[in-house]
Amino acid sequence: MSGYFEKAPLVYVVGRIKTTELAPLLADQVVHLQQVMSESDFIYATEDTVTKLEFNISPKDGSTTKTTPHARRCYHSPDKRSSLVVEPDAVEYRTTDYQGFDDFISQFKSILNQLNKAFNFYHNALVQEITLSYVDVVASFDEQYKLSDFFSDSIVLPLESQSKYYQGDIIQMGKLDFSRVIEPNLKVYVSLEQLPIKAGKLIPDLLMENSKAFGMPIELEKALAESTDNHYALLMSQASTLPSEDTKLVSFDFGLFDKVHTHSKEIFLNMLNRDVSDNVWVYKEKA
Repeated sequence: MSGYFEKAPLVYVVGRIKTTELAPLLADQVVHLQQVMSESDFIYATEDTVTKLEFNISPKDGSTTKTTPHARRCYHSPDKRSSLVVEPDAVEYRTTDYQGFDDFISQFKSILNQLNKAFNFYHNALVQEITLSYVDVVASFDEQYKLSDFFSDSIVLPLESQSKYYQGDIIQMGKLDFSRVIEPNLKVYVSLEQLPIKAGKLIPDLLMENSKAFGMPIELEKALAESTDNHYALLMSQASTLPSEDTKLVSFDFGLFDKVHTHSKEIFLNMLNRDVSDNVWVYKEKA
């Protein structure tokens, strides 16, 4: 498939590059980082510190626990619909205004290039894993379609098998998870939650941001309250891979994201009932 859905239910995309841990930034480096991000039009800066737990087990000392502060910095675009999160061991680009894979990767690559130009110490950080996550909110807004109509026959929504037993329940929700290891260093994890309309949950737990200051606005095509079904689906696909050899951040090949994107997209499309999704979400071929 080389086309796209004009009214795709996609609400959130995250690209993450995990690296070896770097030393904490000095005060002047923090200021310089904010200047660099402002030049890239990420003008709002926020910071959060979480506690990182490290567990060690040795024959001599037994099990020991070490806690260290873990500084996280987030830089938002003017409308706060795109952001870059910088951690000691990761760089993460997020958006709720996805304009296609090529645009997303171009933006991420441009930002990373700016970081590499500004900070030499980033150069030697080794890339350990890259992850691309997509979140879709699937709901029916047409009486002729049930939520299950959007999915292929191979996908049984979590509550479907128990539907005759829960008619009198106050609330019902369910979750389906599966993982595929496609290659030794390539895996895809899929989570499908079936939730009551009033739940209003738009981000899966795995991607939930603990810091409110790092949050981003999410816009839906239509409000969930307008749905003609009692439930909606929160669908996440998360594809990850490892570099085949030691790769420094300064020479990172963004082609790895193309690889995980291809598999993630294939799995997503295979889960759909294309007769319904192509019609409702308006499938179009690229020009």
